[in-house]
Amino acid sequence: MRGGLAWAEVERSLAEIHWIWVVMFGLYFCLVYFALMNVVTAVFCSSAVERANQDQEAAIQDELLKESQYTENLKNLFSTLDSNQDGKISIVEFEDKFADPRIEALFSSMGIDEDKAWKIFEILDLDSTGDISPQEFVSQGLRLKGNALRIDVERTYAAIKRQTFMMEEGRSAHP
Repeated sequence: MRGGLAWAEVERSLAEIHWIWVVMFGLYFCLVYFALMNVVTAVFCSSAVERANQDQEAAIQDELLKESQYTENLKNLFSTLDSNQDGKISIVEFEDKFADPRIEALFSSMGIDEDKAWKIFEILDLDSTGDISPQEFVSQGLRLKGNALRIDVERTYAAIKRQTFMMEEGRSAHP
């Protein structure tokens, strides 16, 4: 900005003309310096945003891969539980497999113990036929993935309260 001259030389030359030019040069220098720093900051921020977008894309791809693997694991588990290979899991097959230490360990790793087998079977059997189809097993298995969040529990509690209220309203309306 100064063409290789020292500050003192520029200041002296401008001061000889008038002191206001020294002030104007100082303001000009500050403005140019601020603009330059703004450009440098923008380049760094742009680079950071680009990397964040790449990280986000990688996270999305990773999550899709995990879901695909989880779905494949559910399909394999279904095949293992379907001992007579008829394409359905009955409650008898479901309970019998809990005796297998590998299956018990697998369910245990998912936070499911033997006492919850009936409840899990009821959840997985969407159409209440007494048998679980592969589609029911995978779709409901994906919904059971992970821990219940407080909001999930509260939402379920609110739904139960609404149902109870509606049932009580129905009874009081028809004595």
